[in-house]
Amino acid sequence: MVVTEDLAKFGQRELEIAKDLLTAYLENNKTKMLEDSKVRLCFNMDSGNVFLSDENYNVGVVVEKRHLIEKGRDDYPEVIYKKELVDWLHCPECGDEADRYEFEDWVTNGDTVEECCKEHLKEIKEYENN
Repeated sequence: MVVTEDLAKFGQRELEIAKDLLTAYLENNKTKMLEDSKVRLCFNMDSGNVFLSDENYNVGVVVEKRHLIEKGRDDYPEVIYKKELVDWLHCPECGDEADRYEFEDWVTNGDTVEECCKEHLKEIKEYENN
């Protein structure tokens, strides 16, 4: 795995994602694990993923989240999409990974969830509540 922080190695697509990451970091940061210490912009040149990472290798990614606004234009409900910065979670035992929303949904509602993933999510939630 080749990960770089050198912006000169980012292509146009990666720079656009980086812009979304930084905007979400400033305006719509929903991460619970990404610490405010030595946060850096990273590009995995093998996978094409662009993400933020702290000194403990916690990762934040951008997702587009659907929101329903009760009274939009002309007093009708309106759906908007906001880009949010969320944690990237991975199970250290089986290697399954996803953004926080997908991981929680999969562990909570999935049919073929590994027990290790359930236990890992439980541990994460306990850590966050302390």
